[in-house]
Parts: sequence; C-alpha cells; structure tokens
Amino acid sequence: MKTKKLISRLGLLSVVFVLMSCAKGQTQMKQDTTKGMFKEDLTSFRPKYDADSAPKPSSKDSKNTPPANGGNSSTPSNAAQTADARVDSVAARNRGIKNAQGYRILVYSGNSSEESRKVRERIYKILPDADIYAQYKQPTFRVKVGDCFNRIEANNLYVKLKEEFPEAKIVPDQINIIVKE
Repeated sequence: MKTKKLISRLGLLSVVFVLMSCAKGQTQMKQDTTKGMFKEDLTSFRPKYDADSAPKPSSKDSKNTPPANGGNSSTPSNAAQTADARVDSVAARNRGIKNAQGYRILVYSGNSSEESRKVRERIYKILPDADIYAQYKQPTFRVKVGDCFNRIEANNLYVKLKEEFPEAKIVPDQINIIVKE
C-alpha cells in the first residue's frame, strides 16, 4: 500500500511539474528606450540673432549692386574674380606635378643586362609608341612598360604584352604624368 501511495504521489508530482513547464512564462516588462537617451538643453549656448539688428539693404545700395545672375554688366563680380584666381592657382600648382602613383607592366626582372636589352627591343617591335623604363637596382635589372593611372588601363596594355611575355605582371609604381597641350 505504501508503495502504491508513493508511486501515485510521485506520478501526481511529475504531472504537476510537466504542466507547470508547459505553462506560459512570465512576460518581460517593456523597457523604456528613451531612458538611456542623452537629453541636454543647449539653447543657452546657441547664438541669438535679432531680426531688427540685421542690416537692411537701402534702395540706394540696391541700384548700385550688379544683378546676381550677371545681367548685362560688363565687369565680373568679385566672387567670380576670386574663383578665377583660385582656379588659376590650382592649375599652376598642378602643372608642377610630374609624378603620380599608378601602374606599370613589369616585363623582365633578372640579373642579365643583355637579356634586359633584348626584352626592350622586343617590346619596341610589339609596341613602338610605348614608354619603356629600364631600371637597375643592384643586382637586378627590371624592364617596365607604360604609364597607367588605373589598373584597367594597365590591363589593356598587359593583354597586348602577355602573348609575347607570359611572365609579365602589373605592378604599382610611380608614373610620369605626360601633359598634352
């Protein structure tokens, strides 16, 4: 009898636990999202402007000022003169730039000066107008071709050279800026 009571109590207790575990849990309270937001009144630090203190254009001034769109005035406005001066100064500064970061095709890299000379001659036969640069950094001779501003431009030159020089590769390098006038 005792075992029956014990089994029935354990069975009842397990059923209660199962039912409690299936019950809906306690819902979380929705947190206030504005609680952590930074709130500070900065109006005391902002500049204040009075509508009365702003200068008003007089009728005499409006007759002497040139129209904003240039109109039929023969003299350029002061803003246009300063803009032209700035553009001219930037153009003059840019004329002094001779080198930029770009790409070249490295066709030969090795220890033989004779081989580098032969490679240059073969390149002249393939691309007679190409810019060819021979470098010697002890003990390596390098032959590079082209002055390309971006990798796409360098890839076009690379495709032309790849058939004759399968070991060629595109390398970043300081390129010469050629000014066409």
